[in-house]
Amino acid sequence: MDLEQYKQMIGLWQSYKISSAAQLDKYLGNFRVLFAFHSGKIENEEITFHDTREIFENGRIINFSGNPRTLFEQQNQKLCYEVLKEKIMKKEPLTMELIKEIHRALTEGTYDERRYIENEERPGEFKKHQRHKTETQRFRRFYSTHVEITIMNKSHLERDGFCSNT
Repeated sequence: MDLEQYKQMIGLWQSYKISSAAQLDKYLGNFRVLFAFHSGKIENEEITFHDTREIFENGRIINFSGNPRTLFEQQNQKLCYEVLKEKIMKKEPLTMELIKEIHRALTEGTYDERRYIENEERPGEFKKHQRHKTETQRFRRFYSTHVEITIMNKSHLERDGFCSNT
């Protein structure tokens, strides 16, 4: 998508002049279910589009035999959408408190013993402990390599006269 297409999409969305939560639901249509499904699918293979749609449309699922956490995660997606819908209509700004409220809505009832007791994590709060040292080590290696490549490329560009050394 190029910048012009993006501007056209923004213009189209603004042309709807949405003034109620019902209109927001109308224009978002199936997007809210698709977004919840794909978001959940990133971390949980058990999630199906059908189950997600059932939760959004009927508030329940019949004949589900998977992990109950899956249902909590998708139900939380629906609850979070409802919370955000009202905030969107009020044009509330994105704040740290809103981010924590979104996190709380999405994770309520989904924490296992390790997260809740051992790591003292809570829905709607920042982590107190680093999750994986190896993730930080990988990031540091990536970042330092990126900086080295950037410096090396800059020196080559300066050498070849494409930029000044000031």
